[in-house]
Amino acid sequence: MICSIIRANEKDGVAMLELMEQAKLGAPIEIMLTRRPDAFSSYKKECRDAEVFLVKFGDEIVLEIACLFHELSIDGNFARAGYICGLRKKEGFLKIDYKKLAQTIFNECKCDIYYANILDINVRALKILAKGHKALPPMHPVCRYSLFVFRPFRSKSSNRNCFRGAVESDYPLIEKFLYGQRKGYDFFPAFDFKQFADMNIRDFYILEQNDEILCVCALWRQEGFKQYIVRRYNGILKILSVLPIFPKAGEIQKNPVLTYFVAKDDRQEHYREMLKQINAVMLNKFAFYTIGAAQSSELYKVLSKKTNAARFDSTVYTVDFENKNSVSPNGKIHIEGGFL
Repeated sequence: MICSIIRANEKDGVAMLELMEQAKLGAPIEIMLTRRPDAFSSYKKECRDAEVFLVKFGDEIVLEIACLFHELSIDGNFARAGYICGLRKKEGFLKIDYKKLAQTIFNECKCDIYYANILDINVRALKILAKGHKALPPMHPVCRYSLFVFRPFRSKSSNRNCFRGAVESDYPLIEKFLYGQRKGYDFFPAFDFKQFADMNIRDFYILEQNDEILCVCALWRQEGFKQYIVRRYNGILKILSVLPIFPKAGEIQKNPVLTYFVAKDDRQEHYREMLKQINAVMLNKFAFYTIGAAQSSELYKVLSKKTNAARFDSTVYTVDFENKNSVSPNGKIHIEGGFL
């Protein structure tokens, strides 16, 4: 019997979820990214134009993979970027034509650039990447990336600046601010809520002084379409996991991702002040929140000094199908953690 490569549909959603939840990201912490109640509708909610591909052996799904489309600034212009994610394969199944699968994705998705993210704890994927695989497209490192999981904390903040939640009339002000600050950055998203399911202008917060915006960020709730669950802690983390900075094993993490976290001129003091203010907002609402940053960024320098966080490192790659990416990153990197 020959495997077939097909587009997924709503009838495949439950079977896709079952395969997805079999996957493990190993020691010292086992994390499961899931998309309940069914994986197909989850992808479509996160990105209405998402392309989801299945490899079937008979009627059985033996592999699934998705491409989510984002409008991102690359080399000074907005480009159609395809985020390759959700690769899950049936354990022990070997009869997969990866070259044909890659060609199918490239032919059907038609993006200017493709990218992917591989966590350091995904040991199996890293081994394959290190050895190389003739059937897989070339992957080129863009940056080292860190996702931080913080527990909200009390801290003293400055009284010099005004901190407030955004209202509908702030939309053009935030849009103008973000447009001005994105220059020189690659992977910076267009200001469009179609890219951010379940988020709106009232999820934004503004730090300002004399009516000038110093920093903005939004709280993006994602548990409506994808969820993270810590399955278990191993080794030394099994002992340390009793500390309050670690999420409880077995629980869905219903916590926001800090998104569009951007400071005027990328200044660290604005990031620090905004973090203090945001922590006060979330203190009695959420047990944790997450935020990601490229390790070359000013934001990372601020976040990495915090001690009340669990941290997950990864590498972001461009995926160069047939060497036909029409744009390439050349500037500083701003990648939204909520996209990864």
